[in-house]
Amino acid sequence: MLFIINLAVDYLLLLTAAKVCAICVARLRLLAAAMIGAVYAVAEAAAGGALSGVLVWLGVAAAMLFTAFGRTKHMPRIALVFLSAAGGYAGIMYAVSHFAGTGALQLPVGASALVPVGVFVLSYIVFSSVFRRAGRGGVQISRVILSHNGRSVSFSALHDTGNSLSDPMTGKHILVTDAATASLLFSGTAGHLLRRYDGSDPAAAAERLVSLGCAFRLVPYRSVGTDTGLLPAFMPERVTVDGRQRHDILVAVSPNEVGDGGAYSALISAA
Repeated sequence: MLFIINLAVDYLLLLTAAKVCAICVARLRLLAAAMIGAVYAVAEAAAGGALSGVLVWLGVAAAMLFTAFGRTKHMPRIALVFLSAAGGYAGIMYAVSHFAGTGALQLPVGASALVPVGVFVLSYIVFSSVFRRAGRGGVQISRVILSHNGRSVSFSALHDTGNSLSDPMTGKHILVTDAATASLLFSGTAGHLLRRYDGSDPAAAAERLVSLGCAFRLVPYRSVGTDTGLLPAFMPERVTVDGRQRHDILVAVSPNEVGDGGAYSALISAA
């Protein structure tokens, strides 16, 4: 039961960090990371507290975070949210124990062992909803999965309500992402060309990609400081946005990083 409780709580803590930071991560990775925390909880109980200590706890937390999210430049922010959520949950459990009159972090005798999970589920719903909305400032961020050439890549995308960019030939919506992300969907020379794309000659880049058998086209755009410009674009084989398949999206490739440093790495037009 100790293993199950910690597995559920640690999973929801990691999921809270992922949602608040708008990080796309496979749920199996979250589960594997939560299992590390659950195994540690059982081992600590079996050792009679010999495995306790701030350094040990931080080491286990680090192992969980790297298992769930891998090596990322956003790890400090993810870790801060994760530890804050853990501290908040501990405070809530302390309050429950206090009002139950059983002392710190203890439940009444005979109470269901699943009470901690129930308390945390309610806390998770409130925290993830409130803080995610506060962090996004009312904007909408979606999880996008692109599949092409037998490859897939997932990331977060911002719905840009001030952007009316669309394909003039088909009227399809445009998703703009950076060249590094787009290159993950292409192998060999095409992938290498996209990784090195600097935006200096989009027509030549698109022509070169077409010669390699990639169905690229050019879409016009205007932005602050650019009266008119062109972006290479292609139609992926499959696009899902928040789990729903879309057939009305083209992917345009920007030579610059798209995003605000971690919350999202693509823009979806509201056309």
